[in-house]
Amino acid sequence: MRIFTAVFVALMFQATQCAAEPWQTVKPDGLGFSVEFPEKPNIEEEDVDIGEGKSAKMRTFQIRTSDTIYDVTIAQYPQGTMQSIGEQQALDNARNGAVNNAPGPLLSETKMEFAGHAARELLVDMTMGLTSRSRVFVLEDRLFNVGAITRKDNQQSANIEKFFGSFKLTDSPKP
Repeated sequence: MRIFTAVFVALMFQATQCAAEPWQTVKPDGLGFSVEFPEKPNIEEEDVDIGEGKSAKMRTFQIRTSDTIYDVTIAQYPQGTMQSIGEQQALDNARNGAVNNAPGPLLSETKMEFAGHAARELLVDMTMGLTSRSRVFVLEDRLFNVGAITRKDNQQSANIEKFFGSFKLTDSPKP
């Protein structure tokens, strides 16, 4: 884990600063959301094995600035998956996954609502003075994770608040 953290910190500080240009609005076709990033994000897509011969399609939109990693990840699960486990269990699983993949512990978890859906805001210690702040919620068979990794003293900066505040559902997502 220390190697992961060291590499992460090195990448974070090598990243370019946000330019004074206007933020970029991202509204991917068929994914049912829009969000603003300080610059155009990198986009990655992969299929993740979830067992029993099934997979989830993960789409990640991410940028690294000089002090923050901004990230939106959508996981599209097979039809009926979320209904079979339930919204609260899906959120519990998302929280547990975030904590298990982090080098540090869960600092706080706040139950909230987003666009009429149960949601959680998580704050996870990433060690070396960094924290991960994320909001997760379920919509049909999709799990949305909107997050930022930054210094502990920056977790509620104006730019991070702008990023979280800009995330909106736009229409029903298509599988």
